[in-house]
Amino acid sequence: REALGQILTSAIDNPKIEDTFLAVAVPHGERLVELAVRWRGAPLIQKVNINILTVTPSGDVFGW
Repeated sequence: REALGQILTSAIDNPKIEDTFLAVAVPHGERLVELAVRWRGAPLIQKVNINILTVTPSGDVFGW
């Protein structure tokens, strides 16, 4: 949540950030995958176009 807050604050304070790829990565686990799905659907996350990624221990990334 802290990382999301920092990105949202940066995005709101900087209108030129829309040309930047914004993402937050969290470990890929059952609970965090559920949260990531919920966060991806949040209106403000969608408006700012933040990607919520989950990463497995082997390096596979989900949520593009």
